[in-house]
Amino acid sequence: MDKFIIQGKKPLKGEVDISGAKNAVLPMMSAALLANGVTTIHKVPDLRDTRTMIRLLELIGAEVEFDNGSLKIDGSTVNKLEAPYELVKTMRASFYVMGPLLGRFGKVKVSLPGGCAWGPRPVDFHLMGMEKLGADVTLNQGYILATGSSLNGAHIRFEYSSVGATGNVVMAAVLAKGTSVIENAAREPDIVQLCEMLNMMGAKITGLNTNILTIDGVTELHPTEITVIPDRIEAGTFLMAGVALGDITLNHAEPSHLQTVLDKLEECGASYTTEPGKIHMKKADKIIAIDVTTEVYPGFPTDLQAQWMALMCSANGESVVTDTIYHDRFTHIPELNRLGAKISLHDNVATIEGVKSLKGAQVMSTDIRASASLILAGLMADGQTDVSRIYHIDRGYEKIEDKLHVVNEEKKVVNKIYVEQLQHNDYDNPALRKQMVALSLKEKELREDAKEIIKKVDSGSETNDKDYVFLYFILHYLPKGLLGLLLAVIFSAAMSSSASGLNSLAATTAIDIYKRNVADKSDKHYVTATQYFTLFWGVVAIGFACISSLFENLIQLVNIIGSIFYGTVLGIFLVGFYIKYIKGNAIFIGACLSQTIIFIIYYFYIHIQPEDDKLSYLWLNFIGVVLTLVLSYIAQLFSDKQNQTPYKKELA
Repeated sequence: MDKFIIQGKKPLKGEVDISGAKNAVLPMMSAALLANGVTTIHKVPDLRDTRTMIRLLELIGAEVEFDNGSLKIDGSTVNKLEAPYELVKTMRASFYVMGPLLGRFGKVKVSLPGGCAWGPRPVDFHLMGMEKLGADVTLNQGYILATGSSLNGAHIRFEYSSVGATGNVVMAAVLAKGTSVIENAAREPDIVQLCEMLNMMGAKITGLNTNILTIDGVTELHPTEITVIPDRIEAGTFLMAGVALGDITLNHAEPSHLQTVLDKLEECGASYTTEPGKIHMKKADKIIAIDVTTEVYPGFPTDLQAQWMALMCSANGESVVTDTIYHDRFTHIPELNRLGAKISLHDNVATIEGVKSLKGAQVMSTDIRASASLILAGLMADGQTDVSRIYHIDRGYEKIEDKLHVVNEEKKVVNKIYVEQLQHNDYDNPALRKQMVALSLKEKELREDAKEIIKKVDSGSETNDKDYVFLYFILHYLPKGLLGLLLAVIFSAAMSSSASGLNSLAATTAIDIYKRNVADKSDKHYVTATQYFTLFWGVVAIGFACISSLFENLIQLVNIIGSIFYGTVLGIFLVGFYIKYIKGNAIFIGACLSQTIIFIIYYFYIHIQPEDDKLSYLWLNFIGVVLTLVLSYIAQLFSDKQNQTPYKKELA
């Protein structure tokens, strides 16, 4: 089962490029079927839903080419007018092919849609619109069969605004005879861009950005080229993360599409700045509880309801979230409550009582936006949160592997320019140096995100690559003739060090501890005991090797273990060599007390302490030395006092 593993309470800071809008590109892909030729769509997000739609288009005969965010769809090769259950069941947006195929070919067979597991989203409005245009619509064995060799313009009024129905009916009406009027049409930016694309293809649609669309039918459409608008839902999700956890800058975002969301975020204590194509959100000092009611655009989007609820879990006070669009879209509530949230639900109204802190736990996603809300909550929670079934997230949020690659390449270029300036001009460019630091920080953030993606695919995979830097270097940059020799030297050194270490530990244990306490045994007995001690220390070494993956890297693990014990050991040697006054028993007592205190300091001030407040483990060396010296001296003074008392009494 796929999952995200999230370590909470980590501050966020940096820039993120917002992908093209999924809810815009899916109907645009269907609209390409209306033209007899190749339509090109740029900035297409590489999502599970877009890949599903590509498979559907290919299944009905369209030739599709998807490369580096650009999608080419050839509608001239369409030869099958059926969208099967196997694909449509996985994604409701597949239903969008109904309008274009019916409008262009006069016939279509489409399975009833599937998709997210929450709430009824009936297709009645879609079918009513097609029937108004003159199509004959029947339902048989889970499939909708619509025929209409000649569609005619009609007056269509939706009971309530439906994005899917608006898009589907518009795509059918553009090739109908006469004029069609759609009242209570959706005004979402996704529908506006769909209409803009259709107009670029030769359609005649007016009333864009209003709830009344007028379509004058045309005889044919031609291919076009268009760039997808930014995904306002992805942008809104990142903005809420910025409010809770840090300063975030969104590139390729459209502030005007998010004005309602930005206003609400400002009400709850956040501050932001905008410029064309960019939004910078600052972390709120204190999150204020604010009520939200989802509405059709330009109201608060239902696709951000779950994320907003996660944000309100950490707010100061009580808030209410009402979803007027989808009354059953609350499957994330039980999972948020598992993280320590206090949310109650009555019908379509959720009441959230803010808590001091969420606690990490195992949770399960049920849909795209629920996944986003649980990830956001996990980022805000103390400890580790495991979000299972996150394959939903792949449907709506684009992967970041390519973003990491771009940062690496940019970093290489900047480093090269910086070094060249130092070599040739002896000039330390502060602007380039600052850019290098910023790119390094961004690279680190992206690498952490990449690790989460790897863990999502295979939770047991190794994502800690720091221990492999040297191996990568010798495999890729060392001359081939020296590679085998160097590896042989490495293995020989490792095996000899391991062997000598185990032998030393076993011999010391056998002679200094075992033989002192078990006397009068044969030499053969002690040899056998030494063999068993060797086995014991080998098992201990294997145990340390097994837990090494829990740490940042192997060197860090060695330094942590060393810092815990080295200070005490050094203190013992210093006392033994330089302070004759302190005797063996006092040193032993002081060392034991010192080591115990070091263990306590490590656990409370390093192991369980939040990242920003941790004591550096290297300080344990110094603390251990000082404690051993001081405590040994005190123990010796106490011992002398105890020994002097009976001596004085005897003299008297």
